[in-house]
Amino acid sequence: MSYPEEAFLRAALDRYFPPLGQCQICGVPGLDARHRVLDAICDRIRAGEDLFDVACDYNTDVPAVLVVLACAAIDAAKGTWQ
Repeated sequence: MSYPEEAFLRAALDRYFPPLGQCQICGVPGLDARHRVLDAICDRIRAGEDLFDVACDYNTDVPAVLVVLACAAIDAAKGTWQ
């Protein structure tokens, strides 16, 4: 399945949360360290926390949180969500 908006969303994700390099905690080859922040944002939203509160806690804005959720939804639909 193809998602034409994916390239736009990935570019926005890079702008809001720049790549940090290889994750030194989980050690999965090619997995950027920012996945820990992105996973935490998704977990908090799934738990029912407010978008604004989550954005404030990560020193960003609501559109950034929405981009994270959109990218996670695409990954889940493609079966690549970790």
